[in-house]
Amino acid sequence: MDPRIETLKSTTFFGKRLTRRQIAGIQATVERFPALSRRELGHTICEHLGWFTPKGDDRIQPCLRLLEQLEALGIVSLPPTRQAMQRGPLGKTVWTSRSAAGPAIEGGLKPLTPLSLEVVTGKEAIEEWNEIVDRHHYLGYRRPFGPHLRYVILDRRGRRLGCLLFEVGVVGTVPR
Repeated sequence: MDPRIETLKSTTFFGKRLTRRQIAGIQATVERFPALSRRELGHTICEHLGWFTPKGDDRIQPCLRLLEQLEALGIVSLPPTRQAMQRGPLGKTVWTSRSAAGPAIEGGLKPLTPLSLEVVTGKEAIEEWNEIVDRHHYLGYRRPFGPHLRYVILDRRGRRLGCLLFEVGVVGTVPR
């Protein structure tokens, strides 16, 4: 066992009392998986230690602080922190003729059916969709966060009637 672990004054970190063998296991995990991010290491170590919240989630923040403390003590050498993906501000959307409102469609829905949904793909189509939403939605266009799909609603003659955006959100966690 690493002498730095053997000479620790305390093995309690953020309310979790660890054995020296568990600390050696953490050290081995960090050495064995150098390509993992700090967060991925934290989740792995929480799983190994059974360190969960009452709700069943990993105690990721205390675990990350534990790893940082072990690094300060010279027991582990963590990977460098990764820079978060920088999302620069969106420039003002320029409205062109492609997003201008077409002639009004009067009457009921029946003459327009069948309606269809078309997935918006490709850079040009996405830019056009963004422009339409920015011009015609009362809140304008805001860049969606996370996975999402854009659609246009078309009538039977292929006229664009509306735009839809579906975002994938995390509703809950998978129970352990």
